[in-house]
Amino acid sequence: MQQLPSLGFLSKDDTLCLSITVTSRCNLRCTYCHYFAGVSTSHRNKDIADDVFEKYLRLIGWIKKNIHSKIQVRFSGGEPLVLGDRLYKLAEKVMSSLGENVHILTNGILLNSEVIRLASKCGISAFLVSIENPFDVDKGSVNPEIVLDKIIGLKSDFVAVLPAVVIVRNHAFAQLPELADFFFSKLGQVPAMCELNFKAYISPTTVELKQLRDGVESVVTKFLGKTPLVLFPYIVPELAYCYENRYLVEFAVGAGTYNFLSQSQEQCVAELSRYLKNAYPAGNCGKYFCPWHENCKRIKWAWSSKMTDYCAYKCAISEGYYAAIASIK
Repeated sequence: MQQLPSLGFLSKDDTLCLSITVTSRCNLRCTYCHYFAGVSTSHRNKDIADDVFEKYLRLIGWIKKNIHSKIQVRFSGGEPLVLGDRLYKLAEKVMSSLGENVHILTNGILLNSEVIRLASKCGISAFLVSIENPFDVDKGSVNPEIVLDKIIGLKSDFVAVLPAVVIVRNHAFAQLPELADFFFSKLGQVPAMCELNFKAYISPTTVELKQLRDGVESVVTKFLGKTPLVLFPYIVPELAYCYENRYLVEFAVGAGTYNFLSQSQEQCVAELSRYLKNAYPAGNCGKYFCPWHENCKRIKWAWSSKMTDYCAYKCAISEGYYAAIASIK
């Protein structure tokens, strides 16, 4: 009997998040956007072709059946909602071929009651809405109050409209408690908060790291147990996801660095294993006596070239988190 290929370091209990880039078009121009900073010019202003989408679905279906059943499927961009009615047809294909609901990552601008109605009929279970920091709005983005009004006003029994990620730049670390208070007062929850990374990355100062540590402690002390807290998951996923391992694979809008479009599923799985190994390299910092060393076995690829900063961030956030827990007890 032929042995099936594996996905490297993944265990059966890990969640494999499969994100299909359905378009590279977007209706915003956020200056810090890592997608447009990294996408090739040949893939800009491009929608996914039907044959490419079908190949991705066949690969995901084969993986789910034969190798790793614990998966999530999402559509990303660009801005997926610029596809209009085609977005719902793509979601229907996911449901019919994989039996999986789809999450949509969106900036929320095009959300309305008709979008929610159509989404409820085609297997879209949630819109995950990114939100600008209301105290530090990027010039290429949208007023966060507009997006918040949509999250609040478009509640549905069939399709969730949820706050997703707020980017917190270094100079705003001191505002973490005020940010959490603001969102909790508006939404009854605190959205995920992430540092600015990738090509727009700037190393933090000692003062900013202290502000981050104190801010995390303040937020955790006040909100732990009241709302899920997903704070800086690229750095401390073990705390953000309560030690549940989640690994993200991003399928490009067209042919990309990794050959996921081969006719051979075994070859595609080998590429997927290579992707995961490169996206989540071993965190070999050598600091074996660091109290957080055990939580650094796998790191997000963006940190592999700046391990000194990663370690500083890891210590600051972890110390703030555990200081809060100690004070609560």
